[in-house]
Amino acid sequence: MIGAAFVAAMWGVLSANVFWLPLANKIKLLNELHTTQGEVIIEGILAIQAGANPRMVERRLRALLPTDVMRDIEKAA
Repeated sequence: MIGAAFVAAMWGVLSANVFWLPLANKIKLLNELHTTQGEVIIEGILAIQAGANPRMVERRLRALLPTDVMRDIEKAA
């Protein structure tokens, strides 16, 4: 009885560390990226509606992007 409980606990710990925690971290990262994307879109729409200068809108939106994304954009351009 105790041995089966111990084995079940070890399987639970193993599955948590090998499968569930990495999956949770990936979901958190995707959620943060989705949230950031939504913020950039909303900021851009609000700036356009306010009649801001397009160059200023671009600068404002670029400031919201992470540096690694900016490097990828500059390489593509």
